[in-house]
Amino acid sequence: MTRGRLGLPNECVKEGGATLSTSYDLTVERWVPVIRGDGRPGLASLEEAMLDAHVIAGLDHSDPLVAVALYRLLVALARDVADEGNAALVDQREWERALGAGRFDEEVARRYFVKWRDRFDLFGEHPFYQVAGLEAVSGEVKSVSLLLPASATGNNVPLFAAMLDSALPGLRPEEAARRVVACHAWDTAAIKTGAKGDPRVSAGKTTGNPTGPLGSLGAVIPLGRTLFETILLSWMVGPQGTEDLPAWRRDHTAIWSERLPSGPKDLLTWQSRRIKLIPSWDAAGQLHADAVIVAAGDRLPFSPPELEPHTLWRASGAAKAGVAVRPVRHQSGKSSWRGLGGILAGRLPNPETGISTSGALVQLAATEALPYAYPLNLLLVGVVYGNQSAVIETVIVDELPMPVQALHEDDQLRGDLETLATNAEACIYALNDLDANLRRSMGGDPTPWDKGQRPGDRLAMALDDAARRVLRGIQREPERADEGLLAWEHFVLARAWEIANPLLDACSDTAFLGRPDPRHRDRFLRQSTAEAFFRRSLRLALVRAHPQETKESQ
Repeated sequence: MTRGRLGLPNECVKEGGATLSTSYDLTVERWVPVIRGDGRPGLASLEEAMLDAHVIAGLDHSDPLVAVALYRLLVALARDVADEGNAALVDQREWERALGAGRFDEEVARRYFVKWRDRFDLFGEHPFYQVAGLEAVSGEVKSVSLLLPASATGNNVPLFAAMLDSALPGLRPEEAARRVVACHAWDTAAIKTGAKGDPRVSAGKTTGNPTGPLGSLGAVIPLGRTLFETILLSWMVGPQGTEDLPAWRRDHTAIWSERLPSGPKDLLTWQSRRIKLIPSWDAAGQLHADAVIVAAGDRLPFSPPELEPHTLWRASGAAKAGVAVRPVRHQSGKSSWRGLGGILAGRLPNPETGISTSGALVQLAATEALPYAYPLNLLLVGVVYGNQSAVIETVIVDELPMPVQALHEDDQLRGDLETLATNAEACIYALNDLDANLRRSMGGDPTPWDKGQRPGDRLAMALDDAARRVLRGIQREPERADEGLLAWEHFVLARAWEIANPLLDACSDTAFLGRPDPRHRDRFLRQSTAEAFFRRSLRLALVRAHPQETKESQ
């Protein structure tokens, strides 16, 4: 029997003479959750994910945190394969040629995996996304539940957790690999295990650890027709330095630092933690990971916009160290179509919102390689942390069809779709204002924004499916965009009145007579004035649905 650096067996002799091994080669073992071209879910190895990327529809999004982390890993992998094959994409023209090829070079990919195969062994001498020989100062290891953010472990106790960490079984290698990748991207903040060799350990722990780097972003992943296209859509072109290496080609130790990434591959595979899986075998000889060490890892002071492809940006007037923008995080409970203005903001910050779009979408806006009817989707994923970012409270996930034509900054459709979202938002606010004014006219107070459901919330829910149908319709037939936008405004108008009429009908006689407006003492507020304000707001927001009234008011 041989032993690894932790004193754990790399090989174990079972009763009867059978040999058990801890080797789990991620290039040949199937662990990446994918959707096949026929729509069936399945698993693929890293080698299959690259060689068959043109016939795989995409990743399985049933666990969105894992999916986003794996998309970024695959982009870094594809870039490294290309660099090793002297096929780096340094400008837009080369990127367009690669996209047109429709698949990765099989010979180049196979050579890469032969050369670096030892770096993809989950439990090998260079354990994938881990640190060989990592040990806790205390000598203890913890449950693999640390890699499962929805499990009850330590201070992370979800309200409806079904199982405590002590009761969780070990993870099969394929699941453990996925969880390690996701942990680096999304892990919670606060206290982490102190590792031997880390000079910053105090009292057996490290404090002040931020979340994983994606925890501060609102991830926006452009999705193509195949996994190959999806990888290319996130491939920001440009020259790379020789020091830009993915995580598996770096030899990490317990010592970590606060630093900036050396390039896109470093950023996309950022090692925000130092991790070591502890393997074991069950009675049937099946390999598991039933314990883990999760210690402090590299800290990212900020995500460089020139390297980060997957987030929107907001101009920051009080930025540190000359950083002019900060990532935009998704809002819980707000559908992604309501943020179209940010997604379509363009390369430069919008003068009103200060928001600019993601690096990947900027690149897509600059190409003519995608036809207007291309079925582009955007996967939006984010996390809401609680208790000083030490727990995950909510995972935000949405998917949005995006007409390619609207990405072009000089195209009329871009402005039309921004208007679609902003005007719908104006109608949502108008309903809330109507409700508030009616309540005031009867001597009451408006419903607090954080208490209960307001009428505008009901309208937003009623519009959700229709907004996606409109975007999908425009995507398929961009020449009929005007028809779709007109139908949309009439739909919004009808739904708004369906919600407003019961509010008006429920008013008491007091509302008919009215009361002084508590906000404007010189103004009397009654039901009729509240309705007039509402009608005016709808007329201003939905111009296509009120052509005659709009013309007369000019």
